[in-house]
Amino acid sequence: IVLTNYLKLKLDKFLKSGDKSIVIPNGSNEKLFFPDYSKRSKNFKIIYVGRLADVKEPFVFLEAINMLSKRNIEFTVNILGDGPLKEKAENYVKKNNLSEIIKFKGWISKEEIAEEYQSSHMQVISSRFEAFSISALESLFSGVYILSTPVSGNTDIIKKGVNGDFYNFKDSFILANKIENFYNTEFKNSYKINEEFLENFRKMYSWNNII
Repeated sequence: IVLTNYLKLKLDKFLKSGDKSIVIPNGSNEKLFFPDYSKRSKNFKIIYVGRLADVKEPFVFLEAINMLSKRNIEFTVNILGDGPLKEKAENYVKKNNLSEIIKFKGWISKEEIAEEYQSSHMQVISSRFEAFSISALESLFSGVYILSTPVSGNTDIIKKGVNGDFYNFKDSFILANKIENFYNTEFKNSYKINEEFLENFRKMYSWNNII
């Protein structure tokens, strides 16, 4: 049993057989994670959710934010998580005068995370590997747009131009440009995920359905 189509391809190649593995994806809690657009920040808000560790490539994200801070965009960033690179990340933020834009929230409760999703417009995922990101599902359940590297799991749940988009690994410049484009188009036009698409997505990946 594997979590994603990407992992199935890898395992089938290893086993040299396509009939020995099946995909059962992660799910999410539809009662806890749901959109509430009345809670959305009036200012453009971006979140990073996860460990501050090498595999998550947080400095690709931070470099993109540093680029954006020099452009004509008003936005805030909340980083939800902790890890071995936190101190280095905090030093990067201070060195580049980003403390007014970026706030480190650390690990917070699921209820607080749900409110962070509801008040945010975009989540950025910069990982070079994922099995199947739980935070990506939670974000999408909450109506948040995702910009992600093409990692396992996210390529199954993100539909380009509908609930998110992709950028190449370690490409902070393209990431910055895609965030800016979203800001100038979708954000300024009060972006919301298509209601029918979101309803079907939430049903498909609800824990009740997966179980």
